Amino acid sequence: MRSLRCLKCSSSLTLNENYAKTYTWLCGCDYALDTGVIPPAHLRALARVLRCDMERTHWGGYTILEEIDAVAAIRVYMPVHLAHFIDCTWGGCYNSCYQTSIKPYLNSIDVVEYTTKTAVLSMGNTWQTKGGGLMYDDLFNRLANVDDESVCEHVRTNCCPDSGDD
Repeated sequence: MRSLRCLKCSSSLTLNENYAKTYTWLCGCDYALDTGVIPPAHLRALARVLRCDMERTHWGGYTILEEIDAVAAIRVYMPVHLAHFIDCTWGGCYNSCYQTSIKPYLNSIDVVEYTTKTAVLSMGNTWQTKGGGLMYDDLFNRLANVDDESVCEHVRTNCCPDSGDD
């Protein structure tokens, strides 16, 4: 699994379920990536199982998940899912990752902002977002069409090709 890094000090982020009463990725400095997910009592065990399944099947074994705990686990690990999606070069995995977890379950603008600042490499046709991250055509089109309207609106307003010019 990809290690999440702090935007301020580059240390590894660790998952903390008690910070601000939601699952939050923290490091030694004052940086916090809040997932917005309130932890059910047994989510940690489910997240471990889900993470093991992700690593074993390389996303290929996923089906659309409806159980609330599985949805919460996907949202907690969404920064990892998005980073994998950006890095992935296997078409079946890439599309499955988007359809089964990102499109239906991405609901955090903070996670979008974090990911565009850490996972998108400056390559060919990238541009800077208003938040200082990087975006490219396919990522913009995919994120602008997730099921959560607040994320769609944020992406369309702050991550479009001319948004960094203001």
